[in-house]
Amino acid sequence: MTKKEARTYYLDKRMSLPPAERAALAAAVLEQFKKALARPLGAAPLRVAHVYQPILAKKEMDTLPFIRYLEAANPGLTLAIPRVSGETDLEHFIWDSGTFLTESAWGIPEPLEGVVVLPEAIDLVLVPLLIFDKEGYRVGYGKGMYDRFLAQCRPDVVKVGLSFFEPIDKVTDRGEFDVPLSIGVTPTQLYEFV
Repeated sequence: MTKKEARTYYLDKRMSLPPAERAALAAAVLEQFKKALARPLGAAPLRVAHVYQPILAKKEMDTLPFIRYLEAANPGLTLAIPRVSGETDLEHFIWDSGTFLTESAWGIPEPLEGVVVLPEAIDLVLVPLLIFDKEGYRVGYGKGMYDRFLAQCRPDVVKVGLSFFEPIDKVTDRGEFDVPLSIGVTPTQLYEFV
């Protein structure tokens, strides 16, 4: 399946999920996510986790339960949140109780300002996606922002994708700069990659 085909199909599929089913799937993904924390991620406490706020208009999974679980499992955790810079780059800022978020032109809740977090300081990234394949390559919205950002992170950064749906066999038009996930989390299981 090409990225364009997957983007169209899985965005439509996600948009058509009834609210109760979406909530049940998200709760199941959270349970699988907790298993991921108990295994490879749980080996050492995380210091900095990069998270994102969902685009409500696109019915993205609510990340707040995942964020709260990360905080509970890693006392003293610093949260970083992105802001789009220019057309296709991301900046990263500490997100705490004093951070004011405003909706961007793309409908993304972003910080207006704050303390900058460098990509190499990040231990774990929650990566937004529509779907991923069985080798960990994800399909997002097509701007390549997260692939550019992930390439700036340390090689050992843990990249976690949360999906309402099981992975497709293969994204057939991967690019040379596409960065695979470390772990894909679905309602039924964990998929570990690189």
